[in-house]
Order: sequence, then C-alpha cells, then structure tokens
Amino acid sequence: QKHGNRIEIEVRLEETASGADGFTVITRQRDFERTVTVLGSRDGQSWQTLVPSAVIFDYSRYIDLSHHEVSLPKNDCRYFRLVVDKVTTDRASPRTALTRHFREDKEVARTERTEVQRETFRIDRLEFWRTVVERRKAGEKKTRYDPLDWEEIPADRDAQKTILEVSTRREPLTGLLIETASRNFSRRVEVHIPVSRGAKTRWIKIGSGRVSRIQFRDFRREQLRVTFPETRQPRYRVVIDNQDSPPLDITGITGEGNVYRVVFLADPGNRYRLTYGSSTAKAPRYDVAAVLGPLKTIGEPVVLELGLPTSSAEPAAAEPALRFRDLLNSGPLLATVVVVLAGALGWALYWAFRRIESLPPD
Repeated sequence: QKHGNRIEIEVRLEETASGADGFTVITRQRDFERTVTVLGSRDGQSWQTLVPSAVIFDYSRYIDLSHHEVSLPKNDCRYFRLVVDKVTTDRASPRTALTRHFREDKEVARTERTEVQRETFRIDRLEFWRTVVERRKAGEKKTRYDPLDWEEIPADRDAQKTILEVSTRREPLTGLLIETASRNFSRRVEVHIPVSRGAKTRWIKIGSGRVSRIQFRDFRREQLRVTFPETRQPRYRVVIDNQDSPPLDITGITGEGNVYRVVFLADPGNRYRLTYGSSTAKAPRYDVAAVLGPLKTIGEPVVLELGLPTSSAEPAAAEPALRFRDLLNSGPLLATVVVVLAGALGWALYWAFRRIESLPPD
C-alpha cells in the first residue's frame, strides 16, 4: 500500500519458518538512502514497533559502500510491516543545458537549465533470515603482537600513497591490523616483504585487502585487518592507496599470528627443556601425527607454562659459521669478486697488448 510518499509492505512468514532476526532488501537501484520502520505482530492484528528508523543506503557514486540489511530485536512475530519513506525522489541531472542569446554578434543573455529526474525506489524482493549458532571444530588459535615498531617512508606526492615500514622479531605473522584515528574511509592496502637476489633487494607483495571504518548515524562498520600467508620476516612494508583522499592518521600497527604448541609424550620424573632461537635450523619431520592423533579421544593434554627465558650457555647444535647460500647473497663479497675479476681481466689485456707490440712487423 502507498500512502503519500511512502509505501507499506506486509509480510507473513511461512509456516515452516522458525522466526526472523532480520531481513535484506534486494534492489538493483544505486545511489540512494531510505529510512525503514519495522512493525511486528503475532496475529496480524495487533502491531508493535520493532525498529523505529533503520537506514538502508547505497553510496556507490562516491564510495564502494552499501548497506541493505535490517537487524531485528528478539521477537516471536509471524507478521511484519515495513514502512519505507521517500519512495519517490527528485534528483537533479548532472548535465546542465546552457543557452546563449546573441544580438548583432553580442551576447545579451544566458540561460542555464538543469533537468530534474524523478526516481521511484524499487524493491525486487525481501529476504528474511535467522541467526543460527553452530558448534564447529576450533581452527587455528590466534594471538596478537603489539605494538610493532613502524615508521613512515617518504613517498612521491604524485604517487598518492602512504608507505609504512614495520619492524618485527620474525614472529609467525598471518596479518597486520592498522590502528587509525580517522573515520569514514575505505582504502586498498598491500603488504610487501623484501627479497634479496645477490646485491639487489626488491619488495614483493604477499597480501592485500581493503581497510575501512564507516560511522554514519546508527550505522557502524569497521575492518582494519590485512591478512596474508604465514610469514616470518624482520621487515614489512604496508602500502596504503589514498587516491585523491587525504592520508590516514595512523596511530599504530599490531601483528596477528598463529599460536603453536609443543605436544609430546612425557615420561614421569623427567625434566624437559625447550631450546629455540636458531637462525639455521630446519623444521623436523616426525611421525607425531600418527602417534598423537588417536590419543586426542582419550583427553586433552596437560598444559604447562614456560618459565622465564634464559640464555643458553651451550648452543643446541653446531651451526656452520658461513653457508654457501650466505656467500651468494653477500653484497660485499660479490662486489669484491667483481673487482678482482675486473682487475684480472685488465691485467690479461695489458699483457696481451704488450705481446702484440713485441711481435716483429710483417
């Protein structure tokens, strides 16, 4: 039903539906903002207000942002009435018709005319939904590493980018959280790590995403995390694409990564020590999955906490002083080799010319 410049829609849930926690307005329309009032009823006769004023919108003309969902408070209603305001709106056309009037080659008047387009809000369908809580097997446990040290790298103003260099202690990171005091933004972000090839170092992308924070009336949405495959690096670069918008007010960087546990079969009465920190040790491959897997059905392992870390007087394993891979990636060594080879080549050419000069002429 349509009353004035608003429309009322009544919906009855199907008999098999257990209830509704909200609904989504499906529409192909763009660049709009509408206020929706939701009333509910158990029998379709007596109505109560569930949501006095929910805002649905699409701002794709200015920013990649839209919101078509309306959440409902806890209820046992089977009937719902939706009241949508401002169904018909007048929008000025972005084009302006300019008419110039001349008399004897002299402009005497100018008329500007802007067309007004009348648009009617069209709803394709309504999809009611209900939140269901399911028990699922826990995934990887995460922890946060904060605060991380960071600094802004000067960039070309024409590049319209903000570059942040983040320093870590090689934690097993799977993401970075950008802390900012800015509001109402949506920016594309890339994360890079350095890769050395000989004397050269270049930055490669390991992850990307979009960070945003929208605060408009009662609407709140925030996503400040950029994820990537688990990586252990001492340095990262965060590249924020600002386009024509002002740079974000960055206040901090927080790391996020997986939590690892050491699980083993302990013998009673024995003392165990965990040694870590090797820069050359490789991850071992044991048959722990086949041995410990069936034991999960017996019960949870006993959790022990580590004491304060101490420096080991003796290294856990002898590490080579210098590896061939380190030699290949050593810039000073490669530069020395190039200088020596260039000197040897020059010396060989010098003696070759001396020999040619000493030969008798033909």
